[in-house]
Amino acid sequence: TIRDLNFIKPVVQCLEFFDPVEKSVSSVTADMDKMADVVIEFLVKNDIRRVGAFDYTLTCEYGRKFLSAIKTKAFKNGIFVPEEDTFFEEPGYDGAYSDAVSYLMREDHSKAIICAGDDLAIGVYKAARKCNIEVPGEMVITGAGGMNTNQISGAKIMSVSGLGREAG
Repeated sequence: TIRDLNFIKPVVQCLEFFDPVEKSVSSVTADMDKMADVVIEFLVKNDIRRVGAFDYTLTCEYGRKFLSAIKTKAFKNGIFVPEEDTFFEEPGYDGAYSDAVSYLMREDHSKAIICAGDDLAIGVYKAARKCNIEVPGEMVITGAGGMNTNQISGAKIMSVSGLGREAG
């Protein structure tokens, strides 16, 4: 994900690092409420009152928590996420890219798009570039990792093993 995003800035990360005492497991997890607060604060500050959403068709716990937190906080702040601006995708950015190109060609598309996963956000970003929409600038896109990321520490001579497709 970071490799795919290295040409985009700014990238905001809301992470917590856990290093339990006397345990061999360290983990990094995203604070979904904190991320949602950052996004909503930005939308309110920039007077963006309607947003699009790209969600997964499958259950991706962390991405769903992020999108759920966004929708709850958006409603409380007078920001709307209309059904006609919500798309459901398989993991990966290909489907999101295809749907986003069609969506962004509509004159009434949202100026902000919230994605349940980084892969979906990358697809939407690539679609915005294809449609000559400047990000950030003319549009904002945000995404959250779809899975928890953990690293299990072993002996120093061992490679670090990760859990989940977004580990690393």
